[in-house]
Amino acid sequence: MSRSASADAIFICLVAGIGFALIPSSSIGNIVQEREKGLKHMQVVSGLSLFAYWSANLVFDILKAFLPCVLVICTLFAFDMGYENSWATILLYPLGVIPFTYMASFFFADEATASTTMLFLNLVAGSIGGMAGFILRLIPDTMWYGDLTAMWLKVVPTYAISNSIIYDASKTTFNTSRIFA
Repeated sequence: MSRSASADAIFICLVAGIGFALIPSSSIGNIVQEREKGLKHMQVVSGLSLFAYWSANLVFDILKAFLPCVLVICTLFAFDMGYENSWATILLYPLGVIPFTYMASFFFADEATASTTMLFLNLVAGSIGGMAGFILRLIPDTMWYGDLTAMWLKVVPTYAISNSIIYDASKTTFNTSRIFA
């Protein structure tokens, strides 16, 4: 059962990583586009405060990101997939990924580059990084590399979802294969 659950978790990690990578990609596109075309400057010149601009965008993007998260949680429970603890990470995902995306938006001047880079970063960290870290942590000779990979990928919020899904399904495998001092 544990091996089957781990295989299912890797597949779910791949699919969830693809889906959740789209959320920051769409959010960063709007922010960079407004800066690129001067729309933010036009609004500030018209009297809009920077606090109102950023807080309105932040609230809207977080609410927009909560919808797919709630739908994923409902799907997990509707089909009784057995991920009892992953719902909390999925529910908190918008609160981590949207501020991360806003901070990353300052590194880009072009909307297309920003959207593509965020999509690629979150796809690699969420899907491929989650699977790679899981596999590296299971092999005794590469556990240290898996832990190091996990430590660096925790900077990207999409990795937290894939890591929680994999660990939720494979916690017995992890606890029996690792020796904790």
